[in-house]
Amino acid sequence: GVFLRAGDGTLVALHGVQGVSVVRSTVHHEENWWYVTIPEGVIGGAEGLPPTYACGSIELALAPDVNECDSSPCDEDAICTNELEGYSCECREGFEGDGMSCIW
Repeated sequence: GVFLRAGDGTLVALHGVQGVSVVRSTVHHEENWWYVTIPEGVIGGAEGLPPTYACGSIELALAPDVNECDSSPCDEDAICTNELEGYSCECREGFEGDGMSCIW
């Protein structure tokens, strides 16, 4: 699904919010891009997001963050942490190294 993060940090699912259009983008060549239109005044109140009437409707092109840890890029004795546009590796307790290479 497509989600927007509210001011309190919670995620709000945009699929199913009345008036919100969520469709696959046809202007991006990469997979998994979404084109989202939030009409004026739709979001706000119970969803925890500010109302859109201050700036009219909102149009967004969104793509999910790829979880680079799924491909196991770190050493087998490291912990992989997915980050926005990347990842980090840290050796497990008792091991030393940069996360890409950990020794005991």
